[in-house]
Amino acid sequence: MNLTLPVRSFAKAIPLALLLAMPTQLHAVTAMKIDLTSDENRAKVDRTYTYNLGPTGMRGWIDHGWSETAFQDGYTAFAPYQILVTTVAEKTPAAGVMATDDVILGASAGSGAVPLFTSDARKSLGWAIGAAEADKGILK
Repeated sequence: MNLTLPVRSFAKAIPLALLLAMPTQLHAVTAMKIDLTSDENRAKVDRTYTYNLGPTGMRGWIDHGWSETAFQDGYTAFAPYQILVTTVAEKTPAAGVMATDDVILGASAGSGAVPLFTSDARKSLGWAIGAAEADKGILK
């Protein structure tokens, strides 16, 4: 089957594409970029919305980057790339190692230096967990 669309259809689609792309541009302007290493900033965090941090036994708050008027859950790709630990469950891998109000700045599998997150902290932690599980199970 050969499908041919008239040029007019594409001309109508361009404004729609621009409109759909607009939230991305708005997002860049409204990104909160909260530095969680500051005691003052950690105290201001609304801990209502947190993320499960994989099999670690922790939950954490990650800046989603949207203002209250332009909220989009699940988009955490904003600097500074940090995770505020909000809960550490008992008898889990993180128990006794991590504590509530700790700030995760980076993660890696195995031994060696731990690099800082350089992109989405939520995804980067997930990749580090996957690498640790594929190796000896050591997450730093």
